[in-house]
Amino acid sequence: MDTWTEFSSSKKKYHFLTHAHKDHTGGMVAHASYPVYCTSITKQIVRHRYSMLDESMFVELQVGESLLIDSLDDPFTVTAFDANHCPGAIMLLFEGDFGNVLHTGDCRLSSDCLSKLPRKFTVRRANTCKDCLDCLYLDCTFGRESFKMPSKYSAIRFLIAYGSIQVPLLCILHVMFWGKRKSLWRYQRLLDPRFIWINQVYQTTMQFFQL
Repeated sequence: MDTWTEFSSSKKKYHFLTHAHKDHTGGMVAHASYPVYCTSITKQIVRHRYSMLDESMFVELQVGESLLIDSLDDPFTVTAFDANHCPGAIMLLFEGDFGNVLHTGDCRLSSDCLSKLPRKFTVRRANTCKDCLDCLYLDCTFGRESFKMPSKYSAIRFLIAYGSIQVPLLCILHVMFWGKRKSLWRYQRLLDPRFIWINQVYQTTMQFFQL
C-alpha cells in the first residue's frame, strides 16, 4: 500500500495506490510492478508525472464498486471509497478470509465521507455494529481532538470573503501542486481574475484538470 521499495516489488503480489501525492509515489519509477490498483485520475496524474510508467501496469478502481481479486491463495474483494482528500484519492476496504480491513490513505473524515461507507460497518444495533472492522489503518495528519479543522466549504467561504475585501489588491494564494484546485477554482470564478496570480506549475495543473 503506497510503498515502492525493492522488497515490495519482489515480495508483494498486489500493489495499491491511494492517491498521487509525491510522498505516496516515491520509488514507483524504480520499483512499481503490475498490478497497481488505483483510480483513473490517480493513474493519469502519476503517468503525467512519470511518463516512463506504462499504462498496462495499472488496474483502475471505480469509487463505490467492489472488485474481486481472485488470488489462488486467498481470494478477496477490494472496494474504493472517496477519501475527501485530493483528486482521485480513495480509501480501500478489503474483505476476505483474513477479515475486514479499511485503509483510509490520506483522508479528510467528515460525516458525508463516513456516510458513503457500507452501512453494515457504520450502523450500530444494540451498541454494536452489524459487522465489524477487524483492522483500521487510519492515516490522518490532524487526528487530535484538540484540532478543530474547518470544513472545505467553510474554508472556501472564508477565502472568498477575505479576497473580496482585499480587491483590487493583488492576491497571492500558496497552494500545493495537486490538491487545492477546488479552492482556487471557486476563488477565480467569484472574484476578478485580473487580481489573481497563478505560477507556471499550477497553470499546468489547471490545464491538466481542464479548469
